[in-house]
Amino acid sequence: MQKAFFHFCFLLISIHGLGQNQFPEQGVELDIKLGKQGDAQVREQMGIYHHEVTQKYIEQIGNRIAAQIDQDLPFEFSFQLVNMIEPNAFSIPAGYVYVSRGILPLLNSEDQIATIIGHEIAHVLRRHSARQMQKSILPTVLTIPGLLVGGLISPELGNIINAPINAAGTIYLSSYSRGQENEADEIGVLLAAKAGYKPTELGVALDQIEKFVKLYTGEDSRFSIFDDHPYTPDRVRNIEALSQKITPKPVDPIAKNTSEYNHFLYGLHLGDDPEQGVFDGQRFIQPGMKFQITFPDKWKTVNTPTAVGASTKEGDAAVILGAPDEAGKHVTYGKKFLEKAQSAG
Repeated sequence: MQKAFFHFCFLLISIHGLGQNQFPEQGVELDIKLGKQGDAQVREQMGIYHHEVTQKYIEQIGNRIAAQIDQDLPFEFSFQLVNMIEPNAFSIPAGYVYVSRGILPLLNSEDQIATIIGHEIAHVLRRHSARQMQKSILPTVLTIPGLLVGGLISPELGNIINAPINAAGTIYLSSYSRGQENEADEIGVLLAAKAGYKPTELGVALDQIEKFVKLYTGEDSRFSIFDDHPYTPDRVRNIEALSQKITPKPVDPIAKNTSEYNHFLYGLHLGDDPEQGVFDGQRFIQPGMKFQITFPDKWKTVNTPTAVGASTKEGDAAVILGAPDEAGKHVTYGKKFLEKAQSAG
């Protein structure tokens, strides 16, 4: 009992003792810079999923948990639903937290959503993502394929062509250390419990999603929730043991029952989002615009919120189509590509 009490007190100190030293002046400026840049790239390459009811629900849960932080922060948290079919959640510096639409149908309760969000809030509070991103200084947030004409292609156009890599979400952070993961679990479930949520549900959610991915792929997960945060049975056991020492605050959830919970998630697309268009083999179909195009066989195709296109395997030719407000930008990218190709002779 004494050991459990000591551990619980340590967790409280972890939260209340985050203090300003976690966000020194120089660190704040860098966090805000990294956060703004990263958020712009998430929006451009993943896209925000426009589902007002679910978006507000995610925001309500996130804000309820963030309200439990007992310190002044140099930024405000934001919670966004991203248009990503893979089950995932991630955060970047300065309070940007993202939940994929693909994860929500796999969760069975508000408690599970809350503990996942709590985990991501904890990563931000401990500046885990900032430290990881500083190692690569955001550059590698978007990677230019090495085969693209020996680097002739412009970085901007390379970002578009390389978007499928970004779609997995793994480029935003390097893998966290085991210590960082454990710390985020501990602080995250305690914050969630202070907001009235059951801490045990984080472990339940991880286990459920892992089983789903294994069933879907027929093998152990190569991509799952928190792909940057590797799932292990030990981690679930640690969460269960930790949760036994925490009593959730008696607060009613936002969704009072299963019917209300289902209402908040009703209408989510389980597959490709038709508003962004879909690929059928090499044929791209955009039903809203009554538009379709078929790209050459064996070309690498890509579909982002701002553009659709394809390139050869070698990267010596590409076709990129964008919405009217993006067209000028893509024409500029194309001209830069031609200029570099001609100067290389």
